Amino acid sequence: MRAPAAILYLGEDQIQCQRIRAALQQEGIDAHYCAAALGTFAPWGDRESFFDIIFVDYAMLSSDRVPSPAFIGERWPHTAIIVVSDNDDEELVMKTIEFGASDCILRNDLSRLRAVVRRALRETASRRSQARRERELREGESNFRSIVEQTSEIIYVLPPDGDETRHAGNVLFMSPKAEEILGHTLRDLAHDNRLFFDAIHPDDREAAGEAVRKVLANKVSERFEYRLKRKGGGAWHWVEDTLVSRVDTSGQVTAVLGIMRDLPGQKSSRQREEERQRLKAQLLHSQKLEAVGQLAGGVAHDFNNILTAIIGFGSLLQMRTQADATLNRTVEQILSAAERAATLTQGLLAFSRKQVLNPAPVSVNDIINRVEKLLSRIIGEDIELRCVLHDRPLTVMADCGQVEQVLMNLCANARDAMPRGGLLTVETTTVIWDEEYVRALEYGVPGEYVLLAVTDTGDGMDKETVKRIFEPFFTTKEQGKGTGLGLSMAYGIIKQHNGYINVYSEKGSGSTFKIYLPLIDAPAGEIKASTCERPRGGTETVLLAEDDDDVRAMFKSVLLEFGYRVIEAVDGEDALRKFHAAASEIGLILLDVIMPRKNGKEVYCEITQSHPGVKALFMSGYPADIVHTRCVLEEKLHFLSKPVPPSELLKKVREVLDA
Repeated sequence: MRAPAAILYLGEDQIQCQRIRAALQQEGIDAHYCAAALGTFAPWGDRESFFDIIFVDYAMLSSDRVPSPAFIGERWPHTAIIVVSDNDDEELVMKTIEFGASDCILRNDLSRLRAVVRRALRETASRRSQARRERELREGESNFRSIVEQTSEIIYVLPPDGDETRHAGNVLFMSPKAEEILGHTLRDLAHDNRLFFDAIHPDDREAAGEAVRKVLANKVSERFEYRLKRKGGGAWHWVEDTLVSRVDTSGQVTAVLGIMRDLPGQKSSRQREEERQRLKAQLLHSQKLEAVGQLAGGVAHDFNNILTAIIGFGSLLQMRTQADATLNRTVEQILSAAERAATLTQGLLAFSRKQVLNPAPVSVNDIINRVEKLLSRIIGEDIELRCVLHDRPLTVMADCGQVEQVLMNLCANARDAMPRGGLLTVETTTVIWDEEYVRALEYGVPGEYVLLAVTDTGDGMDKETVKRIFEPFFTTKEQGKGTGLGLSMAYGIIKQHNGYINVYSEKGSGSTFKIYLPLIDAPAGEIKASTCERPRGGTETVLLAEDDDDVRAMFKSVLLEFGYRVIEAVDGEDALRKFHAAASEIGLILLDVIMPRKNGKEVYCEITQSHPGVKALFMSGYPADIVHTRCVLEEKLHFLSKPVPPSELLKKVREVLDA
């Protein structure tokens, strides 16, 4: 819908004003009509209002009470002026032109009013449109000038015959940033374009010229990198240049526009490609380690069940053959082999970060002090052990036993690297990783860490060995001298503690393993020494729910051997039925976490609905992530990880029953 026209009438003839107003309405011209007597014109001049048409009474043109043409032109520069007169003689025409009016009408003949007003409205609209375009152009130029002057890039324009290697043509334009990057003033650059082109590294000039020629020939954009040197010399530094051709309506290239970005301290495309290849290799290596970890976790359950049965029955047999020394030695060899197999399985689980942890606030210094004597025995008398511990309490959230295992593995490897003796240093301190350091490392999380460093003066390793040192089953030792799981276990344990482990080594210069564990603000708990008490038995009734026949038979034999009564269940549903049939007699339910027809957690939840005080002990040979899925560890329920020796089983059963 068209907006009404804003019209102002300057004159004292109110009757004429009303006649014009009525005539406009008859012609269908909707207008906000403002009649202004000369004596009251000043308020209109002070307002920010604008008018589409101003009618001026000719009789008042010579009066000093009428605003001057300059005032009206300044206040309303785009408004059409129409003179209202008694006649149309030559004097009127001259006055109209002098006043800057676009037309005139006769006071007593308004027949031309419609045509004159329509034309005046079009004229006003055209003037305003042109003024708006000019204003937008000025604002655009001002914005562009501000961008060019403030941007951190060099913006420049080359003629269509320009060539960065032949110096043909002058640089048509260059932004102020060029003075900072090139060291030349804009005046110098405008008068001598060679100052710009000579700053390009000689080895890069041909490629730069080829980029310009390609843009001119193909009318496409081109991005490339080359080296520049500032005025007066100095080091070469890389810049990134983007060129695009400017084409007129006929398709001819009229100029080449360039945007150059300085890359101080940044890497060239070649360096970034080398970095990309290195990161790709790291990713492939990580994926390979993850694949091995998945394989380890998948076979752990079956291995652990088998080893549980072997160790369990072997332990029972050992108890019954104490009098027969020959038979007892045979059993000991069986148990020793089974324990070595269990260690391998636990090593794979540690590497895959799926073993069960019991983390608590512990002091790293206390752990080292606790195992220092043991480490001295591991490395032997020809190697000096030196512990340099930070005087600040270094508390981390960790499984004390697992951290001890890492220390022993690292020290055992250091011993093997120093066959002629040497120095082994165990050192602790704190480090802070900020955002910049993490970006430089390309891994990790900012924060404060405890640094545990183990350094030897041994033979060291070459680069290829360092790359593979944490892979499971990779070893530099002779056949039969090592499994290749020690460092992979250390890697997995530290990763499972949300930490990081690195190795720094060169052939002939020793090795340093650096472990980073997140530092926490909490008091460290006391590390309790383990005790070797003889397991105690009992007379309570135990509901044993285990789907593996061999494992179930072994557990039953152990429990019966130590006086307990045992009710067997082969799956979850069977366990529920047998519990409800003898609920008053059962003192403990011993549940495998993963079973057919109902898992151990589901069985426990259903039983506790009717018997909330029931005592339960869970077991599993599955990796920790599956155990956690069953919500056993999160709820801090009693748990044993397979393979479990009979002595540990009996100790835990007694502990839960006596709780």
